[in-house]
Amino acid sequence: MFAVALAAFQAAPQPSPPPGRIFAETGYLGEGNEEAGGWIRLAQSRMRFRLPASDSQRTTLVRLLAAAAERGVAFRIRYDVTTGRPDPAGDYVEYSLCSLSVGNGASFGDEALNCPERPAPSLGPGEAALVRGMAEATDAPAAARRSLAAALAAPGLNPRLRPMALEARGLAAETLANDLPWASEAYDRITFEGLADYRAWAAAAPDDAEPLHSTARLLADLGGYEEALGVYRAIGRRWPGEAFDVAVRTGALFRRQARYAEALAALDAHGPVEGMRYRYHRAWTLHLLGRAAEALAEINQGFESQPDYPYAYFIRSCAQAKLGHLQEALADQERGLELLAGFAREGASFDEIVQTGRAHVEALRRLVAAGRRQPTDLPCQGYWQRDIRARTRSPLLGPPAR
Repeated sequence: MFAVALAAFQAAPQPSPPPGRIFAETGYLGEGNEEAGGWIRLAQSRMRFRLPASDSQRTTLVRLLAAAAERGVAFRIRYDVTTGRPDPAGDYVEYSLCSLSVGNGASFGDEALNCPERPAPSLGPGEAALVRGMAEATDAPAAARRSLAAALAAPGLNPRLRPMALEARGLAAETLANDLPWASEAYDRITFEGLADYRAWAAAAPDDAEPLHSTARLLADLGGYEEALGVYRAIGRRWPGEAFDVAVRTGALFRRQARYAEALAALDAHGPVEGMRYRYHRAWTLHLLGRAAEALAEINQGFESQPDYPYAYFIRSCAQAKLGHLQEALADQERGLELLAGFAREGASFDEIVQTGRAHVEALRRLVAAGRRQPTDLPCQGYWQRDIRARTRSPLLGPPAR
């Protein structure tokens, strides 16, 4: 079915989005989509996208979506920001979909046909700033924070839209921090601003666990490990349905402090969960514990549900190399880089990952050409450094509570 759907691609890949109007988002199909009703939504996103009005185009897109969802591969959606309109209940912002690609394939759809320039919806200044800020949050985070600040300051903004605006502004702060030297003064300053946004989001949405997850994540980014652990435990007590997220994120918190056995115990206490997320985090932790064969078996199970996650290929490359399987390690490094080229974001942190991967590929090619068969941890180096070492506590957090 997937091959048949891919054969429906007729257009050549689209050029980079022109500034100001056409934006792009990458992710996986979320739950609760209503393709028959004319819209789709990416997982873990407040953005949804209207499908073209043409029945034939919509039918082709729905087939493509179903086939790709079955394979567990990502989408790249290009959309018109000027058509955005927020849900009055504050659940999402909806935009017109211009084109969609699956994997690294060509795009289906056409901007001139599906997203011609047209009058923008009638919105108040706060709503208009929110619509633009949501689109800018990932690829233009500094502009997004300005737009979202204007939205939050607008006197006529629907109060139900405030949590969404605060969430997006915090995300933009995280994106900016990722491109700064880790634990530097500038990194801490923008991260602390994001933490303030997430705390305000939690206050505005007290029945939602997600702002607390985000709060804990940024506390950890600032070295507030015990406070972050306390937030995760509070989430687990109040929302039993969050147990899996709490287990994964608590494990990540321990891993950042080089407490690898505790990280694995946090995952194992929840029990096996099918899907890449659980398998990826468990494989990563097993690798750090020096259990490469188990890490390899674990990540292979993850690929059964999500075969295009680039960072999983880097984990498997590491495990393969530590077992002396250098040809396989090289193939995984190359595949991970290929997938990143199609879907990863731009920025200094992404460039660093790509440069590291290319260096690993060249080094592994030399070892393979020389007939090397001895185990090596070469492709395990350079990735994930912010995620596997502790930092000193940021002075912006003040002293820890006694």
